[in-house]
Amino acid sequence: MRPMAGFGDPSCDVSFSRSCVPSEDRFSEGLHDRLSHLLTVGLVLAATAGGQLAAPRGLPAQDVAPDTIRLPVLRAEVRRSLVDPGLARSVERLEPGEELLPFRDLSDWLSSRASVSVRGYGGGGRQVLSIRGGRPKGVLVLLDGLPLNDPLSGEADISSVPLASLASAMLVRGAGTARYGSGALGGALLLRSAGPTNAEPVARLSVGSYGAYEASGSASWSAGRRTGASGLRIDAGVRGAKNDFSYENRLVADSPERRREGADSELRWAGLTAAAEGLRATFRLDDLERGVPGRLGTSVFAGDRWRETRWSATATAGAAGTDNVTGRLGMRHLAMRYTPGDEGSVADQAAVDLRAGGEMVVPRLADLVVAGRLSFERLRGDGIGGDPDRLSVGLTLRRAFGAGGASDGSSYAGLGFEPVLGVDVSRQEAALSPELGAWYRADEHLRLYGRLGRAYRMPTFADLHFEAAPGLRANPDLEAEKVVLDAEFGVEFAGQLGPMPASLHVAGWTRDTRRPIVWLASSAALWSPRNLDRLLARGLDLQGRMEAAGSAPLHWAVEAGLTLQRSRVGFGDNGNPLPYEPDVAGQAAVELQQGATAARAELRYTGSRSTTVAATRRLGGFVTLDVRLRRRFEAGPLIVEVALGIDNLTDTSYELVELFPEPGRTLTLTLDVH
Repeated sequence: MRPMAGFGDPSCDVSFSRSCVPSEDRFSEGLHDRLSHLLTVGLVLAATAGGQLAAPRGLPAQDVAPDTIRLPVLRAEVRRSLVDPGLARSVERLEPGEELLPFRDLSDWLSSRASVSVRGYGGGGRQVLSIRGGRPKGVLVLLDGLPLNDPLSGEADISSVPLASLASAMLVRGAGTARYGSGALGGALLLRSAGPTNAEPVARLSVGSYGAYEASGSASWSAGRRTGASGLRIDAGVRGAKNDFSYENRLVADSPERRREGADSELRWAGLTAAAEGLRATFRLDDLERGVPGRLGTSVFAGDRWRETRWSATATAGAAGTDNVTGRLGMRHLAMRYTPGDEGSVADQAAVDLRAGGEMVVPRLADLVVAGRLSFERLRGDGIGGDPDRLSVGLTLRRAFGAGGASDGSSYAGLGFEPVLGVDVSRQEAALSPELGAWYRADEHLRLYGRLGRAYRMPTFADLHFEAAPGLRANPDLEAEKVVLDAEFGVEFAGQLGPMPASLHVAGWTRDTRRPIVWLASSAALWSPRNLDRLLARGLDLQGRMEAAGSAPLHWAVEAGLTLQRSRVGFGDNGNPLPYEPDVAGQAAVELQQGATAARAELRYTGSRSTTVAATRRLGGFVTLDVRLRRRFEAGPLIVEVALGIDNLTDTSYELVELFPEPGRTLTLTLDVH
C-alpha cells in the first residue's frame, strides 16, 4: 500500500511523549488577533471609501525580469484579474528561454529565490517546495488554473512538470486564498503552459551523469501577421535518469560508499494549446514513473515503484473585444499506482478535479472586479475509506485605488491600495479571507508596500479518510488550518546605480497559523493527524542584482539573496523548530557574457535544519557550487545552443531530507535548436 504523507514523512517522525502532547493551553492572542480583526474592519472601510476614487484603464503591466540584461523598471499597474497578485506583495516571474542561461528545472530556479526551500527525496525522488517558513502543504501550485497538489498528501511534486513545457512560472509569496482558494497559506506558484505566442519550433537533446537524458520538441503555427493572435502549439518530450550514484553511508562508521539502486525515474509529456481572439484551450498529458527505494539503511522499500498519470484540459474565454468578462473551465484526472517490490498488493487511487470560474469588471461600481469559482474534488481507490468528495463555491471582490489602480497610465506615482475579500463555502467549512494591501511609489523605480491578510487550508483526503490500517488512523474530526494574520512590509527598487542597472527587494514578514495539521505517533506507535496549537513564522528576505551597462563589450551581472527566518510549531506553550526549515539560507551568483558565449557560477548555502517535530535530530548546513556554460551558433535559419552544466562542482555530500542522499558532482550536456 502507498505510504501516506505524514505517516513515514521525516518531518513528522516523532515519538509521542509528554513534552510533545498538544496542550489545551493556547498561545496568547495578543497583537496578532487584534490586527486580524482590524484587517476585516479596514477592508470594509476601504471598500466604502473607494467609491470616491477614479479607476481608469491601461496598458499591460511589465514585470521585472531579473535574468536579462536591461534597465529594470517596476510594474506599472494592477491588472484587472485575480491571477494578478497585485502590487503589495513579493512576486517573481520566470519565462523559460528568456533567461541568459537556462535553469535545469523548476527546482533549480526556485532554489535560487529568497525564502523558498525545495526538499528533494534523493536523486530522482519527488520535489516539493515551501515558502517563508511554512510547509509544502501550505503552497498552492496551479498549472493552467488547475491544482497540482496531491489530493492525498496536499503537496505538489514540481518534478512532474518539465520546464520546457511552460510559458511562465510566477512565484507569489504570502497568503493568497482570497485570490486563489484553499491551500495558499505561505504562497502560490502559478504555472502556465506554453502556447503559440511563446515559442518558435524548438528541439532539445540532453545527456548527463547517472544515466540522465532528455529529448523534447515543439512546433507552433500562427495565423496572420500578429504572431500568436491565433495559432496552435504542439509539444512532447521524455526525461529520465538511472540515478545510480554513490553516496556515503553515514549510518555506519568507516563503511565503504554505497550505490543508490532502484531510484530511476522517467517523465513523459505531451501538450496541445490552441489560441484565437479571446479564446485559449490547453490539453496536457504528464506521465511520471519512478523507483521509491526509501531511506538510506533500509531495504523495506527495495524494488517499490510509483507511477502517476495526469491529464488536464482547460479553456479560457473572454468577451469579444473586451477584457471585462472572462470565464474558465478545467478538469484534471490523476491516476496513482504504488507497486511494492515484494509480494504485497498494488494500491491504486484516482482523483478527479473540476474547476469553473469567471471574472467580471463592473464599470458602474468603479471597476470593481467580481469573481466566482466552483470546484469539485473526488477520490476513489485502495486505502481510502468511503467515497470522499468535496464541493466548494467561492466569491471574491477586488478593487485597486490610487497609483497603480489606474489602467491608462495617468496615475503612476503616489499612494495606492487594494482591498480583496474572498468567501469560500463547502460542507466542511465556511471561510472568510480578507486582504488589504497598500503601496507608495515615488517613481517608476521605487516602491514601498505593505499587506495584511488571512487564509485557510482544508484537511486533505488522507487526513480525513485514510482507511484504518496497522499503525495508521485517519481523523475525521480535524478542523481547517487558519492563518489569522499574514503580514509583510517591503521596499523594491529597480533602476540604475550610477551607470549600472540594478534591482533590490527587501521584505519583512510574519505569519500566524492556528490549528496546523501534523501526523504524530502515539506511545503505541499509532500514527494519526491532529490539529496542533500554532505555527508562527517570521523572517526577512533580501534579493538583489547588479549588471553591466548594455553597451559594454563584456556583460556581467552579480546576484545575491539572503533569507533570515524563524519558524516554530507550538505544543501548548512550547515551540520547536519546524522540520526542514533553516533559519539562514542564501545564494550568490556571477554571470558573464561576451558575444555568443555566456557563463554563470552560483553558490548556495542552506543552514542546519531540524528533522523531527520534537527537534531531536538535525541535519548540518551545506554549500553547493553550480556552473553553467553556453555557446550560441547560427546555422543558416537555425540558432543552435550548446550548454554544459556542472551541478555540485565541489562534490559535496548532503541531504535535503534525512537519509535521502543527493547526487554528488553531476554533468549535463544540452543541445537546443531554434
